[in-house]
Amino acid sequence: MVTTTLTAKFRNCPCRLTTSFVLVAICITCTVHSLCQPFPVDTIIWTGPASDRINLVFLSDGYQSSELEQYIQDVHQVADHFFRQSPFSIYRQYFNLIAIKVPSKASGAKTNPSDEHDTYFGSTFNYSGIERLLVAQKSFAAQEILFEQFPLFDQAVLIVNDQRYGGSGGWLATTSVHESAPEIALHEIGHSFAGLADEYWAGEQFAAEKPNMTQSLSREKVTWRNWLDYADVGVYLHEENQTWARPHQNCKMRVLNPEFCSVCQESLVKRIHDLTNPIIHYQPATATLDQQNDSIVFKVDFLETNPNSLQVQWYVNQIPYDSYNELVLYKDPAEVILQINMTVVDTTYLVRDPAHLGSHTYSLNWEIKSDSTTGSDDHLVNVRLFAFPNPASDWVRIELSTIQNQPIILMLRDMSGKLVYQISGYSGIYLIPVGQIPAGSYLVTVSGHQVLSSIPFIKQ
Repeated sequence: MVTTTLTAKFRNCPCRLTTSFVLVAICITCTVHSLCQPFPVDTIIWTGPASDRINLVFLSDGYQSSELEQYIQDVHQVADHFFRQSPFSIYRQYFNLIAIKVPSKASGAKTNPSDEHDTYFGSTFNYSGIERLLVAQKSFAAQEILFEQFPLFDQAVLIVNDQRYGGSGGWLATTSVHESAPEIALHEIGHSFAGLADEYWAGEQFAAEKPNMTQSLSREKVTWRNWLDYADVGVYLHEENQTWARPHQNCKMRVLNPEFCSVCQESLVKRIHDLTNPIIHYQPATATLDQQNDSIVFKVDFLETNPNSLQVQWYVNQIPYDSYNELVLYKDPAEVILQINMTVVDTTYLVRDPAHLGSHTYSLNWEIKSDSTTGSDDHLVNVRLFAFPNPASDWVRIELSTIQNQPIILMLRDMSGKLVYQISGYSGIYLIPVGQIPAGSYLVTVSGHQVLSSIPFIKQ
């Protein structure tokens, strides 16, 4: 559970981008490899402020100045294919795509790392003796350009102007312009963006525990046990080394052209969740309010998926209200203090990990004081509230942490507002017995001075 304070600090967008322009970087120091020159930038897709979005930044290598327009066409080809694939098609509004046009003196890439061929990033095939492994030997130059011209990048992709088949993962996903380039790019982004393994056998040196590769082979312990028997997900042993398994026989991380399997899509969505917050704007902007008017409007703007899978719940004094992005409260003289809480979670079918969803439930909180009380501009303290397992049948583990370790009251209420369990304490871990309460939906609430946060909980 992530509770957003009403003074949320976001990454500052370095500029407002327009199509085909130059970002001017202020260079503090120059190195031999970085001339501190700004390179032209094209905006491929811009859905919102860089601080609120996932910024995918493309770089060019092996394109001479006269070939840079072809580079932009190559980027568009990759981008169009990218957003035709799940989960990126669903989360399209979460992404900005930028292309930085870096010219090289020579076209194409080296055949071998020792060849003399002057491109800006020194891209070469046959890296580590693997013919199709295409790697930028001067990746530090890519880092310098990104940090100087677009420091808010989340994922960088290098397109190398060479028709031969090749690519690589790592922090800098790399692809050639082979006819399969859009598929190669997606496969390599799977490595770089979500930490996915190859699902073909790449060799002992690449074998490691990953979301889609494991040596935990029992169905009860396998990493992707939540997906077993769904859409052909199973425990498939690598023929070359049967101590390692993959989740699928026909995934994009094994062969080109199929979709990402369910296990890989979940990992990609988790990474998207880690980099974004579905709450992009809200009003009122202060946490504590005086009810001086007859009504107060609470409004939240969300970063939505398509189709929209955001689940929103509002509470007034812990009583649920049905609303989506707006709640209007009218003045009630009988109420001295009103506490308003809004929670939102992406309930996408692409994620089956309850722990992940629990830790990516976001909350906004306000307090309204009547005319007889004194309002302030105090902002609520950051709260992290997490319930596991969720759903649960016997016990639920509640983890609570606040920036200031202040006294709190932890309560469990049913959806009618009836108090089921209550305990006082501080930040820490609490085990709540739920074996004797009826199955259904409940609300875990923590309250205290400048603290109010809630998350939903399901009793099986």
